[in-house]
Formats: sequence, structure tokens, C-alpha cells
Amino acid sequence: MKVRKRIIVLLTIFFTLSISLPTAVANEGEEQQDIDSEQAPEDQVDDPAEDEASQENEQADEDNSSIELEAEQEEVTNEEGRDNERESQYEEERDNEDEQQQGIDSEQVLEKQSELEQENDQDKKEISTWSTQSTTSLPLQEGDRSDQVIALKKNLNKVGFGQIKVTDYYGAFTTKRVKEFQKYYGLKVTGKADASTFDKIDELLSSPLQQGKRHDSLIPLKKKLNWTGYGNIKVTTYFGTFMEEKVKHFQQDQGLPVSGMIDEKTEQSINDLFSSTFQRGGRHEKIMTLKESLNQLGFGEIK
Repeated sequence: MKVRKRIIVLLTIFFTLSISLPTAVANEGEEQQDIDSEQAPEDQVDDPAEDEASQENEQADEDNSSIELEAEQEEVTNEEGRDNERESQYEEERDNEDEQQQGIDSEQVLEKQSELEQENDQDKKEISTWSTQSTTSLPLQEGDRSDQVIALKKNLNKVGFGQIKVTDYYGAFTTKRVKEFQKYYGLKVTGKADASTFDKIDELLSSPLQQGKRHDSLIPLKKKLNWTGYGNIKVTTYFGTFMEEKVKHFQQDQGLPVSGMIDEKTEQSINDLFSSTFQRGGRHEKIMTLKESLNQLGFGEIK
């Protein structure tokens, strides 16, 4: 009986503890949450002094960054200014050099023209020697010795009947060249340098269609030479060294006396070549250029 009572008492204690213990734990947990919730706001409260200091630091950083950025921009601007100044100085120096070079070139051109004029004046003196002599000294012929023979030989060399050794002696080779000259220009072929022979030489050497001179008729002749393959000639009224070179090339190709001057026979040959090239049946690489130009101008569909 006593044992039974003790068991009942133990069970009662056991049940009491089993009910009260979870409740206590739960209450303790709620109390802890209350404490944490009360402490959390305290932890989250910011210190005004610290906030103000932080803001001042951030503002200082921004100010420093702005100052650095302005300094960099100012440096870039200064560098651009220095570059522009250097570029302007370079262009000014280059313009001065160009002006100086143009001045030098102009002086050289004037000097060259002066030299050519002096040479032409000297040529005129040389080629007119026959007219200062009495007619009894003409014709010059094989076996003669005189200053006139020297002038004759120099001038025959200039007009393309050359390779004559310049001495005062009128030899067999000079006679041969005089005959070739007379035949080529339709004069009476005697081999003797008479007045008509000297007149023709004077006419050729006084022609404006030779190096160092100017004439309007050079413009169409230059264009025709350019179109027929003797090209890259600057189309002006001036007969320069490059033009002389091209004329010699043309004369050599056409079997003409090579003088570099445009006499009536050379001029006729230039016109004939141009006409025969640019007509039906003609063949030349420049015809392709002509066709391309016509196509571009609207006169097209040319193969």
C-alpha cells in the first residue's frame, strides 16, 4: 500500500515537471527575444558625430577627386595648346621654306631663261655669218678653209645633219651632209653651201618651235604628242628640255633628222600620226583612254 502511494507520488511529480519545464524554456526564449529586440535598436543607432565625420571625409574625397580631375583637364588643355603652338610654328616654318624655295626656283628659272636668251643671241650671230661676207665668198665648197665653214658645221649639227667634226676645213663628209640637207628640204643638191642653203639654216634656227622659246602653236602639238604616246608633256606655250627630249624621240622613231626642233616636216609628221591613229581602223593604246573618256562623258557604250 505504501509502495503504491509512492509510485503515484512519483508519477505526479513527473507529470508536473514535464508540463512546467517546456513552459519555462519557452518563457526564457521569449524573454531573450525581448532583450534582443530591445538591444537591437541600441546597436543600430548611429552616432551623429561619427556620421558628420564620415560625411566630411566623403566630401573631402569628392573635393580631392574634383581637384585632381580639374588638374588633369587643365594639363590636357595645356598640352593641346602646346601641340597647336608647335603645329602652327611648324606650318609657319614650312611656309617660309616653301616661299624661300619658290624664290630660289624663280631665280633659277630666270637665270636659265637668261642663259638661253644669251645662247640664242650667240646662235643668231653664228648662223648669220654668211650675210656679213661678200657674195664672192659663196658658195662654200669642198677644200675651203674659213670661219664660215666652222659656223656651217655647227649649225648643220644643230638641225640634225650632224656628227660633223667642227674645224675650219670643208671636207668630203661636210659635202655629204650638205647634199643630204639640200635634198631633204627640196633645195638644189650640189654639196656646196650657197646662199639658199644658209637661208634655210637661218630659218630653222630662228624658229620659235625649239628649246627655250615660246609659241601658241606648241599647245596643240604637245597635246598630239601626248595622245600619240610621247606624253607626260606639260601643255604650255613654253618649249622646255623635256619637250625637246620627246621631239627627238619622235623624230628618231619616224626616221626624221634628230634635232629636237619642230620644223615643217616634223610638224607634218606629228599631225599625220595623230590623224592616222584616231580614225577608223587605227590602233593605239591611247584609243582605250579615248573610249573610256567618251563613256564617262555620256557618249558611251563603246567597247
